[in-house]
Amino acid sequence: ATDADGDSLVYELMAPPGTQNYVLPYNNFYFGCDSITGKISWDQPDSVGSFCFDVRIVEYRRISNQYYIVGQTMRDVYANVFLATSVNEAESGRPSFVVSPLPSGDKVNITFVEGTVFDRNSLQVFDVEGNKIEVKYTIQRSTFVIESNGLSPGLYMFLLNTDRSATVRGRFMIIE
Repeated sequence: ATDADGDSLVYELMAPPGTQNYVLPYNNFYFGCDSITGKISWDQPDSVGSFCFDVRIVEYRRISNQYYIVGQTMRDVYANVFLATSVNEAESGRPSFVVSPLPSGDKVNITFVEGTVFDRNSLQVFDVEGNKIEVKYTIQRSTFVIESNGLSPGLYMFLLNTDRSATVRGRFMIIE
């Protein structure tokens, strides 16, 4: 890349200043920065959380076929990684629904298309180990509202039966 003066720019990832033994976010696939364009790529992060890293941009000027550093700057980059869950996880031929908010705090809403009729006692929630979790919930029109107070942060799955003997499966994540 070049700047307005025609100087060459080179980008690189750096640990934030003042950190010791800092490791850039780990990834089983790819985490890096294109040194020419500055594009940061982070394919499939394997950890949930907040991350900080810096990008150093070094400016080089070409004089008589030699490149000289004429300046540099650092920029902090803050990234929050959340466990991704699909907004619409309904299978083909099953009622469509949306889980919100993602991730969730004190309430989880599972909203179905209007006209879907439920077996009102069929909602089941499970933790990641498959243990059935007792939850309190209410039904407001076409929305199941799960009170998530008391649930530990983590990933949960749910099963729900509809009037057409269809079993709807989905998941949601609780954060602190």
